[in-house]
This record gives sequence, C-alpha cells and structure tokens, in this order.
Amino acid sequence: MLKKSIRFSAVIILISMIVLSCQKGDTGPAGPEGPEGPEGPPGANVIYSPWLDVTYAEGDDDNGDGDPDFYGATIPAAKLTASIMNSGAVHVYLNIGASNDPVVVSIPYGVNILSAFYENTIELIGDDDYSTFTVQGVKVNQYRYVLIPGEETARVMAGGKKIDWKNYNEVKAYLQLKD
Repeated sequence: MLKKSIRFSAVIILISMIVLSCQKGDTGPAGPEGPEGPEGPPGANVIYSPWLDVTYAEGDDDNGDGDPDFYGATIPAAKLTASIMNSGAVHVYLNIGASNDPVVVSIPYGVNILSAFYENTIELIGDDDYSTFTVQGVKVNQYRYVLIPGEETARVMAGGKKIDWKNYNEVKAYLQLKD
C-alpha cells in the first residue's frame, strides 16, 4: 500500500509540475518575415483632374490706387476631403505653355500664385490675372490638381523612391498621369 501511495503522490507531483510549468512566459523571438504581397501600380489611389480652364477675378482695392490688391480663383475639387488634407497631400500644377508644348510649374509659383485648400475646393490667389486664355487657338495657363490619400504618400516614401512633387514631369511619370 505504501508503494501505491508513493506512486500516487509522484503522479500528483508530476501533474502539478506540468500544470505549473505551462504558465505564460516571455515572448520568444520573432519568426522569419513572410513574403511581401503584391504592390499595386504607382498612383493606384491617386486622384487627378484633367487640365482645367480657370478664371481669376479681381480682389479688393483697399489701398485706393485703382488696381486690385490681388486676383482670386476657385477650382472645384469634389474628392478633396478632410482626410486627404490631414494625412495625404494636395498638389496643384500650372501649364504656362500650350498643351502641345507644355511648360508645367508647381504652385505655389514663386510669390506670384499661392494656394489654399478646403473640402471640395482649391483657392488660388495671385498678384495678377493668371486666368486660362487662348492664343492662336491654343489654350495657355491651364491647371491640374493631384490628390494623394495618406496611405499612397506613405507607400511612395516606403518604396524608397522619393518623388520631387514640385517637378511635374517626375510626378507624371511616377503616377502614370495621362495628359
């Protein structure tokens, strides 16, 4: 009977040790990194406008010299959201050339044209009238905006390729924008 009692006690101690040793411990080392999923094409989530005709209006003449103090224009941008403004990016470009011979600059354009962004709206303020106009049947001074959601901006930077967002040709090539 003593042998049975010792055996029973040994089994109980063994079971207790197993149960007590199964407590949660320190986290082990991280396993190997899994395969990277497929990356979408550049600019998959980017929203961009066609080249737009924009008309500036004269601002106030507060100094009384007979000339407007500024010129302003509004570009409707229906997909410009608070989320894009908070965590993404908004870029505006001006083609100061013609569509068949483009010369594209980024806004702000020096101190001549500045921009402000609101939900669904891009405001432009200039020191002169930079409206779209036609010369010999060709439009000049057309505008385009590019809206980049936050996750797209992060992906572009995470991909190791830094884009010069002021260089329209680089942006156009990377995002595969169509003219």
